[in-house]
Amino acid sequence: MKRGVALVLLACWAGMASSQQMSIFKCGNEYSNVPDGDAARADMLIARGCVRAGMTTDVVAGPAPAVEFPDSASRSAYLRWSAAMADRLRNVMPDAPTRREFVQTVWFESKRQGLDPTIALALIEQTSNFRRFFMSDTNSRGYMAVPAEWAKRIGDGDVAKLFHLQTNLRFGTVVLSRYASDANGDMHVALGRYLAESKGIPAKDPRVSNMVARLFALHAENWKYVE
Repeated sequence: MKRGVALVLLACWAGMASSQQMSIFKCGNEYSNVPDGDAARADMLIARGCVRAGMTTDVVAGPAPAVEFPDSASRSAYLRWSAAMADRLRNVMPDAPTRREFVQTVWFESKRQGLDPTIALALIEQTSNFRRFFMSDTNSRGYMAVPAEWAKRIGDGDVAKLFHLQTNLRFGTVVLSRYASDANGDMHVALGRYLAESKGIPAKDPRVSNMVARLFALHAENWKYVE
């Protein structure tokens, strides 16, 4: 194959592997997805009093998302953190490249939504114990035990995509970030709501507080990171 043709095909593949960025607007108790570039619809929702609640994407299978840093110090700090997290995952992910991709994606998707990636790791341990193809009795799926209904609410409805690493973490972090926003940043409330939905029980169920306490205990024991 000629070099020029190969480069064109590579560019086409990269375009297909990219994702369609969407903005999520909260309008009262309802949510609307607006593709980036649809300024008219975004302006209309804002005029109605809706607020931008987050971002989502119909993620296509591909390599781990690229991580960029403003300076070398930030990059070095990330490399130290990722090495420490990857080392802690040895027992559940023996394959080193798999661990690196997983940690990089957790960091990318958590930071993208303004979340602490170590909290995401604790949440994943509690809900799926790092099982990619986890599926609960209530049809929550993947690493972050994302309820299948979210594939329809902020995706294209294909629940099988929740078993893809980046899609699952994208949806899980978007949902958790939304709940944190609704709770004015109170992560105890946000995590309680997330865990309750994942388990298919009411958020006011007495078991929820114990689930949140267990998550923070897992975080303190296994995922808390101090330079």
